Amino acid sequence: HSTRTLLLLAKNCISINRFNQAEDYLDIAVQRAQTLSSIPSLMDNVDEVRVHYWLITGDFRKATSWARNKKMFYANAGQGELLMERLLIARIALVENRPQEALNWLNDLIPELKSSNQRRLLLKAKIIRALALWENGEMQEAIDATVDVFPQAEKENYIRNWVEIHPNVEKLLVLAVREYEANYRADESYKAILKYLKHLLSAFQKTYTPASQLQEQNLVIDLSYEELTGREEEVLSLLVNGLTTSKIAKTLTISPSTAKTHIHNIYQKLGVNSRRHAVDRALSLGLINQS
Repeated sequence: HSTRTLLLLAKNCISINRFNQAEDYLDIAVQRAQTLSSIPSLMDNVDEVRVHYWLITGDFRKATSWARNKKMFYANAGQGELLMERLLIARIALVENRPQEALNWLNDLIPELKSSNQRRLLLKAKIIRALALWENGEMQEAIDATVDVFPQAEKENYIRNWVEIHPNVEKLLVLAVREYEANYRADESYKAILKYLKHLLSAFQKTYTPASQLQEQNLVIDLSYEELTGREEEVLSLLVNGLTTSKIAKTLTISPSTAKTHIHNIYQKLGVNSRRHAVDRALSLGLINQS
């Protein structure tokens, strides 16, 4: 497996509480990434999954040690770098009940993420900032910050990361959804965003509990894959019906290269590398009907 595939497998194992297997995949991924030091983004990806694993399993000692080393490195570098690392440091501070420290990191980081066009990292940073405001007792500011995230989160169909990011995220989300429902009816994307938010809240209503508190057989909601966007679901349904890439492009009035990108993203999110495996995975997850 490639390093990125190993990370995908590790994330899937974490989501279904197969922590020993996840750790095995992570150990191999770390070794691979270290031998490919010429690709810095690869170690960023490894660190993101490792920190997530430590926080989910409650191994705060390793998370804190990692953050301490990164802080020292950042202080010595003195440059606006280490975007992923600084985001992870902020998340660790939040989970360890140091919301003001998290806010201090994020207040510097978010403008840099905006200017570097790091959309996914920026979305995560804004969610963590909203939670840090909440944990810091700034309730209305936290609700406003969460509502501000909704349009981009809806476009990305962002589900799993909300659910896993912090134990108190559901409380904040419920209040923010009420705020949006009551005060944003004039928004042209109101119906689409509200539909997304109801889907998001349903993930919590299926009695989700942080993975570290669950036995594997008690897991109710399958969060072992990244949610597909609406367009990706359309492409997947055409894949299931046996359409070629060029026919998918023609059917959806998109370019063949765009169709290839959607197919690649579907493979990445489902953790597969072929059409047949994508169909099998989609069937097992209930994303498509057997018929």
